[in-house]
Amino acid sequence: MKPNRTLYRRDLNRLVRRAMILFILCQTLAVAAISIRPARAVAPNREPDLLEAEKAFAVRARLVDAKTLELRFAIANGYYMYRDRFRFAVNGQPVSLSRQAWPTGKWKQDASFGKVVTYRHSVRLLLPLPTTVLDKTQSGHESLTLAVSSQGCADAGICYPPLRQTLALAPGSATWVTAQGELSTGFSHGGTPGSALSNQLTGGK
Repeated sequence: MKPNRTLYRRDLNRLVRRAMILFILCQTLAVAAISIRPARAVAPNREPDLLEAEKAFAVRARLVDAKTLELRFAIANGYYMYRDRFRFAVNGQPVSLSRQAWPTGKWKQDASFGKVVTYRHSVRLLLPLPTTVLDKTQSGHESLTLAVSSQGCADAGICYPPLRQTLALAPGSATWVTAQGELSTGFSHGGTPGSALSNQLTGGK
């Protein structure tokens, strides 16, 4: 008995059509699944939330005795200060500290300043009063104005310009006082103070 070729072709065509329908159905379901998948949220580019410099590097001071000022910097978490960017002046007279007078810090390889010492969390410093200032305050003829310049950065990768702060102290009083401060113009690593206060910090040079 010879096979019925017409029936064979008919069955083959039916199988091909079913296979094509199944393929098209699978493709349609795949596209639909992709289209209804929730889009992944893309966070917009945002600048890190930074503290104001006066809060990130808060400073206070007091008279320890007739010849010595004590400064304490409270450094916020995630921030640090450069040891070599501190400058001090009392009543316009620059005050310098020996290396031994500085607390131990942490070495850091800085992109702008090279290998530097940094401080985190807190810094305590004792400043000797200049002799010329000491003579006047002991006679009761002059109050004390401490000028401080400092610079620090945030771990987020943003560095503050130098911060200039002033503290007014009363001779004979051991009360802690806080600072008034202002930032120099622009966010940059290497800026230097450029006002009347900076003249005090550099001796007018």
